[in-house]
Amino acid sequence: VLSQSRQDTVAYELYTRVGDAFTPFNGDLDADLDGDPTTFDSGAFWVLVTDGNGAIPASGTTFSVSGSGYKVGGTSGDVSNSVGLLPTSYTGLSSSFGQLYLVTYTPEDSPEEVSFTIVSAQGGSTLKVTLVP
Repeated sequence: VLSQSRQDTVAYELYTRVGDAFTPFNGDLDADLDGDPTTFDSGAFWVLVTDGNGAIPASGTTFSVSGSGYKVGGTSGDVSNSVGLLPTSYTGLSSSFGQLYLVTYTPEDSPEEVSFTIVSAQGGSTLKVTLVP
């Protein structure tokens, strides 16, 4: 029987996505998609949140995103109360279990950073990751 983690550790990996194919994302917010090195690009990435063993984190673990100089969006909130089995059609992910969150970003006046925070439901860890252009 599969169940959610009882670990108090959380882990994450960043990905880009095309269809059901995921590719590791290096965290570069200024990928220069428009060919102009003087402008900042909009974009999106996915965050795979797991516990320390690559399983779904404990129910109640939360994910939130913020930005300074960026308008950010996507998904956030509590990890689902389930076993966290990801669709079998997904390729390129390091684990078949976890919770995926989408993060979108669009530069505003003075792009500085995009951050996301993962807080363990067990109270054992808070992980804040900041990406800069």
